[in-house]
Amino acid sequence: LSPSLTLQSDTGRSLNDGITSNATVLVGRVEAGAAWEYSTNAGASWTSGISNTFGLAAGSYDPSQVVVRQRDPSGNLSLTTANNRTWVVDATAPQFLSSGITASIAENSGANQLIYTPQMAATEALTGNLIFYSLAGGADASLFSVDTFSGDVRLLVNPNYESQSSYDLILRATDLAGLSADPVSYTHLTLPTTPYV
Repeated sequence: LSPSLTLQSDTGRSLNDGITSNATVLVGRVEAGAAWEYSTNAGASWTSGISNTFGLAAGSYDPSQVVVRQRDPSGNLSLTTANNRTWVVDATAPQFLSSGITASIAENSGANQLIYTPQMAATEALTGNLIFYSLAGGADASLFSVDTFSGDVRLLVNPNYESQSSYDLILRATDLAGLSADPVSYTHLTLPTTPYV
């Protein structure tokens, strides 16, 4: 009987894409009294297993690179079980490099204008540098739109200094593994306006 091998949780945007921020692997079907072991280099070397889990280092694992097997009390070695698709363990959340304070915009300068484009640290090489942006709150979030893929933030209304002298929102960046930990991947934007003279 070969042991089973699964990610504890696939935390990515797709629940079965093999991309996760959870490094724990579950091992099942271990016979009573058997000893199991795992390999993360396709069986070139082995590590004795404890309980029914082990952890992976951050990185990408090709199909059949992560392998488990067990030896029963009589010394018989089972067939191996391996990951059947690429697994990616991403432990690093997106990080904003750009300031959360935008330049002032002029009163009555027009609706739907671009007021902020985020600059991000190079933390997402493991997952193709894909980051997804969304509005996560702020007193004036309903007055803005955000492009999911570029993070461009637009003010939907025509700014009027007399009715509102500044605007506040929270922008969230989430990577393909589902990481968007506060405060690393949130930025508070303060958008001051200047009166028309």
